[in-house]
Amino acid sequence: MKCLIAAEEGVREIIKARLGEKYSDWQFDTAGEGFLEPNIVSKQYDILVLSRFLCNKNPIEFLNDVVTRYMFSQIVLLVGGVSEYQKSFIAAAKEFGLENIVYGNLPGERPNTI
Repeated sequence: MKCLIAAEEGVREIIKARLGEKYSDWQFDTAGEGFLEPNIVSKQYDILVLSRFLCNKNPIEFLNDVVTRYMFSQIVLLVGGVSEYQKSFIAAAKEFGLENIVYGNLPGERPNTI
């Protein structure tokens, strides 16, 4: 399995290490805000683990780009603690058919939860 972890610096390394412990036969790549660039998308990942904190524009546009460019990947969204913004982001994600959503504190936040 090929997995791309798209998250902010510091967090992606923690996620990679923790997933690597559990899925040692998987290949992990990491990316930051450039995860939507054609040279990364073209690698055809089986799984995309995506932090909501990379969303730097309207959530609807952001999620549309993600779903369009990673249409053949299983997408797991990391949304963090629940607030009004996260609730709207989650609602938008569900409209795009995304159901693998991780709530609560994310790796790198205190306390660590993954």
